[in-house]
Amino acid sequence: MVNRSLDFLLTQKAVRQLDWPIRMRIASGVARGMAHMHDQCHPSIIHRDVSCSNILLNAEFEPVLGDFGLARIMHERDVVVGNAEGSIGLGSVSAAEVGYGAPEYMATGKCTLKADVYLYGNMLLELISGRPFFNFGRRRNDWISRCMNENKLERVVDPNLQGNYPAEEAKRLVRLAFLCADGDPSVRPKMSEVVMMLENRLHELDPSNRSSWSRSEGDSTPYYSFPPSPSLEMAL
Repeated sequence: MVNRSLDFLLTQKAVRQLDWPIRMRIASGVARGMAHMHDQCHPSIIHRDVSCSNILLNAEFEPVLGDFGLARIMHERDVVVGNAEGSIGLGSVSAAEVGYGAPEYMATGKCTLKADVYLYGNMLLELISGRPFFNFGRRRNDWISRCMNENKLERVVDPNLQGNYPAEEAKRLVRLAFLCADGDPSVRPKMSEVVMMLENRLHELDPSNRSSWSRSEGDSTPYYSFPPSPSLEMAL
């Protein structure tokens, strides 16, 4: 692809920096692709390796999700039990070690559509912060959580943006990322719901409250607030 991969542009000295509108375009494009695989393909497809290195970008910085080497098809028997058996991969052994993949998948080896949502959440945090997960492991997410609890959004967002982003939209995008990467799979939204939030630019739909995005009526359960993070400092 003309603009190589998202991983390359975030970690290398690219000629053109990824501005905020481009990052939102990437977040929405990847979400739409995953929603198509999960909800519109019959049978559904689980990618199992959603990461910045597998998101390719064309000349207009529109994303294409690549590398389906670890993908699994949800056959009818898998849909009935809610998961598909498969060896734990995620591209490398280190992925399992640092916790990039969904915890329930790492514990059982059974992948679900919600395991893909978890990967999307981790990818989204990297897109927002410019900080690769594999450089810091779970410490990165803990640090971002702590900064958000302390209202230090400016420390979370990629410094290469030099403050050129809508703060409220960025804050809600971080909340959406943590919602997707929640340790409890029942808390994570479907990718079609993620698309709905992103296409509404996160203004009318607040990821922190399930009632603002769920199609179910009468449910106003608060759905995400930043978890307590350990007392740590991180040299990022």
